[in-house]
Amino acid sequence: MRPTTEVTIPPGDVKDAELKLAKQLIDQTSNEAFEPTKYKDTVRERVLETIQRKVDGQDITADITPSTDTKMLDLMEALKASLAREKSEKSEKPKKGESKRMVS
Repeated sequence: MRPTTEVTIPPGDVKDAELKLAKQLIDQTSNEAFEPTKYKDTVRERVLETIQRKVDGQDITADITPSTDTKMLDLMEALKASLAREKSEKSEKPKKGESKRMVS
């Protein structure tokens, strides 16, 4: 690893909207602490399941048929939608010290 001072960044133009979106994405996805229990290694699980099927005597073949359902999507629009979802989910969660109790 190199310190960031040793990394050369070529000059380029960044639009204000893109910079704002990038900063918003970083703010919403950053955490104070890493919680590994929140993540699941699905690749490892699939490999172990495939190994077990092979041990059980099943033939293992790969599906090599390419999908014809290719859908192009705009990355910026997908990021904006994701950020909007994150923002609405966070606004629905109670803040620390608040309760979810219903008052009748």
